[in-house]
Amino acid sequence: MQKLYFVRHGQTDSNLAGLLSGHIEAELTEDGRKQAAAAGKELKQKHASIDLIICSPLKIAYETACIIAKELGYS
Repeated sequence: MQKLYFVRHGQTDSNLAGLLSGHIEAELTEDGRKQAAAAGKELKQKHASIDLIICSPLKIAYETACIIAKELGYS
């Protein structure tokens, strides 16, 4: 049985300010990086294998995906 897991990007300064940034590039905060790492650790702990990670081309999504991949042992 295949499963899909959806993970939102980590926190940004725009999120903290209550702003919607849409397609504007933003940086993850340090807390955002910690959130991404925690998501990766939880995925690794609770699920046997993740075969594929897909993300949007936005920097925040890509960085979040890379951090998760690292926690899963893919980098």
